[in-house]
Amino acid sequence: MKKFTRKQWIGAGLAVLGVLALVFSFYIKGQVDAEMGKVRSVTSPLSQTGAGGRMASGAIEARASSEASDYLQAAEFLRVGGVILIIVGGALAYFLRKKK
Repeated sequence: MKKFTRKQWIGAGLAVLGVLALVFSFYIKGQVDAEMGKVRSVTSPLSQTGAGGRMASGAIEARASSEASDYLQAAEFLRVGGVILIIVGGALAYFLRKKK
């Protein structure tokens, strides 16, 4: 069995970091979606009470979605970065192996 070279270990480590970034990005997105569902379930009955209720529920949802957009942007960055790390790490591990 061949031993991994240092560059192959670095490539494998990058690929593992990429997978972890992907998993964490999906976790963040799931948490944000769950919390937005809670906000909608609270504001839905409020919006049916009249014009004042609709304004209040709209303001609450706007505030929640603006806060959520920061987390969703971070999750998207992690997702793209994770894919790039997986590709680069896999390429390093594969192409920098010892030749016979």
